Amino acid sequence: MTPPGPTLRKFTGIAVRLLLGIGILAFLCWQMPPHELRHVAAQSLNGWLWWIPGIGATFLGLCIGSARWHLILHAQHFALSHGRVFRIFFIGQFFNSFLLGACGGDLARAYYVAIEEPTRKTEAVLTVLVDRFIGLVIFILFGCIMIALRPELFLATRMTRLAAAGMVLMLLGTTAGLLLLFRRNLFERSRLFKKFEAHNRFGAFIHHGYNVLYFYREHPRVLLGATFYSLANIFFLTLAVYFFGLSLGIEASLMPYLTFFPAITVYTAVPVTPGGIGIREGLFAAMFAAAGVAAYRAIPLSMLVYFGGVACSLFGGVIFLFHTTGHPRNIRDTWRDIRQSGATT
Repeated sequence: MTPPGPTLRKFTGIAVRLLLGIGILAFLCWQMPPHELRHVAAQSLNGWLWWIPGIGATFLGLCIGSARWHLILHAQHFALSHGRVFRIFFIGQFFNSFLLGACGGDLARAYYVAIEEPTRKTEAVLTVLVDRFIGLVIFILFGCIMIALRPELFLATRMTRLAAAGMVLMLLGTTAGLLLLFRRNLFERSRLFKKFEAHNRFGAFIHHGYNVLYFYREHPRVLLGATFYSLANIFFLTLAVYFFGLSLGIEASLMPYLTFFPAITVYTAVPVTPGGIGIREGLFAAMFAAAGVAAYRAIPLSMLVYFGGVACSLFGGVIFLFHTTGHPRNIRDTWRDIRQSGATT
């Protein structure tokens, strides 16, 4: 049984972060002219047919994410079919969308893979981390390329300049970290790491995890394939934003979306608020202002993007209900099992 103290602190932290996100969103909405907001809402409802390709492109982007994870699992010799990985991936999306707190869907994915091969829990968790990390790095790299191609958009306002500087710093930091950790096998070449393994009770476990990660460094074809899937993922998710923008009467071309959306995705990956609530809307308003999109259109655009992802996550909920057993599942009990599995990994 989980001690009441840590549980109370955990839920207090989630509640504070949720209230922060709602507060930011309320402040942003309060600043928008009510009549303009009503006009944009009515315009979006009239253009609801654009929601269909928006949700469809979101779904395709997520399917590509599933294919990337299958590639990573297959490289580690997990014998899961494309269909099985597809189902587990969308179950993870469901938990990400409907459970407050960070990494719920990642834990769910690792849990279900570990059920398939219970002796390889560490590898199961690390495939999820590698999948997340590769996706994030490609978003950062793509975002920096767009900054170089469209510098005038990022130099337009103080907010976009700060966002561009942050993206470049993240790219430099990530590159330096990867070179430091994976330029050579540290546990084989470094006395410090050998000493750490010998004198730390977790040393062997950390060494094992490091070897799993180092494996991908020695298999560039896997990384190349994962990069291709990541680029396709970026394209379709950005295309979804573009379609949602059309429903709101935003007349910008696809290029500003490709320029700003990767940076927005990277910043909302930082778990300041659950699901990036408030933070995402503020970033949409600040960045798309550089492309001439008013906040009363950019903020509803952000909300449509979020609800498009939620709609696709509901598909994962349907899969979850009948996954493996063929009988309805209890979400609360399953989530308890997932958390316990994560604690013992």
